Amino acid sequence: MRGLSTSRLISLGAVAWLGISAPASGQERGSALSWTVDGLGECPTEEEVRADLERILLRPLSEAAAMGTHASVEVARAGDAMIRASVRLSGEPEPRVLEAPSCRAVADGVLVVVAYAIDPASLVRARAERPQERIAEVLSTPAPRAPQARPRSAAPPPVDPMRFGVFAAGSLDVGALPGAGLDGSLGAFLEIGRWQLEARLRYALPREQRLADSPALGGSFDLVDVAAFICLEAARAGALSLRACAQAEGGSISGQGIGSSRVQEGGALWLAVGLAPALALALGDHVRLVLRGEAVVALTRASFVIRPIGAVHESGPGDLRVGLGPEVRF
Repeated sequence: MRGLSTSRLISLGAVAWLGISAPASGQERGSALSWTVDGLGECPTEEEVRADLERILLRPLSEAAAMGTHASVEVARAGDAMIRASVRLSGEPEPRVLEAPSCRAVADGVLVVVAYAIDPASLVRARAERPQERIAEVLSTPAPRAPQARPRSAAPPPVDPMRFGVFAAGSLDVGALPGAGLDGSLGAFLEIGRWQLEARLRYALPREQRLADSPALGGSFDLVDVAAFICLEAARAGALSLRACAQAEGGSISGQGIGSSRVQEGGALWLAVGLAPALALALGDHVRLVLRGEAVVALTRASFVIRPIGAVHESGPGDLRVGLGPEVRF
């Protein structure tokens, strides 16, 4: 006969706890259990029921009979779909009736009722002493298995959100204008996963260039340009990330004569392309500090002349810059 499941034994034990009176003393002595089945071939035998009852009580039924407790059980069919057990306990005038869809289920209920009538502590122990392991040990059946979760289909990969942000930077550059100097820039970017698209406006502060033969004469030059960047996050380590960027820029170099009696001004087109690696340090989810290097190659070169003296400045073949500034993501 199969063992009781933990949930069924405990639930039926709770019913028995409330509904069965404690075993009475002084009843007739003899066999503790008689089991009669009326023409039901699928029912367990009396020997199987006795053996299961002894495993629950942890004692032979002969000792229970010596205590004066007796249960007489008659099992018969009740209609087409139910099996009924009539349990008559010593000391009770009326039998107790249990019904279930199968004879084995009825036998499980009978075991609980009879075990409580013989020794109420047997069910109390089953409830108090880790019931899953206790009942599995007593009935020699595996503990009930937890229901297996249905395998879930793999979740779709998360879609990288787009984030918008702005940035500012100050940098030191050399190449397009005379000597080395400072410039400032403002920009905005669109971040899509590991990619970042940037647009920037930059202004290089004015710088002077004097003629070697006539130091009183020269010119002052500045530069305004706009640039577009496309960047890929190449590596990340904690709060640090390394970007590889390509850029293209275009603008205007302006010059004004110095020391001449006649004001002379001029302008020239500035176009360049290049690479701009950057190292970003995250200061939170919204703010990063970015160190960027830029190396561009000029596509146009400007030459400024003071008439009738001659050339005062010619832009270089490229420009090198190192800048530092914050980014703010929204």
